[in-house]
Amino acid sequence: MKCGLLVRAERNRGIGVQTREYAAHLDPAKVLVIDVGEHEQYPIYPEDFPGATVVQMAPDGTLPERMVRRWLHGLDVCLFVETPMDWRLCTWAREQGVRTVNHQNPEFYRHGNHRLPHPDAWWAPTTWRLDHLPPSTVHVPVPVALERFKAPSVRERRSGPVRFLHSVGKWSAYDRNGTETFVRSCYLASRGEPLDATITCLHELPHECAPGGDWVNVQIGGVENYWDAYDGFDVLVLPRRYGGLNLPCQEAMAAGLAVVMPDVSPNTECWPVVPVPASFAGRVPMPAGQVSLAEVNPTQLVEVMRRLAGSPRELAEWRERSRAWAEAHSWEALLPRYMTELQKVIDGPPAPPPIQDHDPFAARPRPRQESPSSPGDELPRRRRVVYQGRGALP
Repeated sequence: MKCGLLVRAERNRGIGVQTREYAAHLDPAKVLVIDVGEHEQYPIYPEDFPGATVVQMAPDGTLPERMVRRWLHGLDVCLFVETPMDWRLCTWAREQGVRTVNHQNPEFYRHGNHRLPHPDAWWAPTTWRLDHLPPSTVHVPVPVALERFKAPSVRERRSGPVRFLHSVGKWSAYDRNGTETFVRSCYLASRGEPLDATITCLHELPHECAPGGDWVNVQIGGVENYWDAYDGFDVLVLPRRYGGLNLPCQEAMAAGLAVVMPDVSPNTECWPVVPVPASFAGRVPMPAGQVSLAEVNPTQLVEVMRRLAGSPRELAEWRERSRAWAEAHSWEALLPRYMTELQKVIDGPPAPPPIQDHDPFAARPRPRQESPSSPGDELPRRRRVVYQGRGALP
């Protein structure tokens, strides 16, 4: 099998990390690095992919056809994540007898409402919004590079208070990771016995989410190796509002952290998370159409965090479940599945035309539940960000 792989060569960003690990574990015959130039603010590192072909995206968002066609020649299948950047690639591949596979997060699925060339196969990384993707879509989980993480001793943690981590990464629309909810929760906790909480992000937080006091540490900047971001922490807290694949969740589990997330799809379906109640908070426009938001009550989130902080036995059990999940979803465990699914794409029929997008909440709405006390409304609003702990990284 000759597999070609499209990669984004940024470091420590979601799609960059995902495709980088694909390149490291799938042993592709060819790698295509896409330099999006002025379309993206982050630098790329093509030197991390020796022998790769690098193509420059034009200002109009197109790729150089001649170079891409030459790169496709001789391949059996081409795998990419989210988008090939120029959907004509699917047409060029089909003309050369090369099958294409898109590992697609549903919120960015555009083919329901647009006449775009589509790949021969669709993979979904989670079970979220599967009914918004073509009927032939296959659920193919994204593995974790378990070998990069230190084997944690989940039964014997270090002394001191339980340390909570909230990962923002690159800020996403509509506060995807629930940062404002996490900040409000930490503020509420500070009225009693404060929690040891840290927020990590690549850039300054938006004003509405920036803490205005010393009840939470904020670290701005990246780390050289993404797997080092979880060292010294016990619990990852992600009151996520929407989304499918969540790499920080999977990476934290590989590092042996317990993970707290809302009890909505796909969180409780795909990962052994500590659930926190969530309510329906409306819909927002995304490339795929209207996407439903979840909302976590800050008071309830504090209760879950305090419960874990005060129960070493429960915390250890959740950490064990995390590590067990990571072992079952490592590259060593899932690589045969990837090879099998890629071969099926090569041997099987092309995917049927895409379906029209629709919203499942239209048939089964969930009423929004307001907090009777709304304590989070008392959060002070300040522009100042307090840096503590290990401090901001360069």
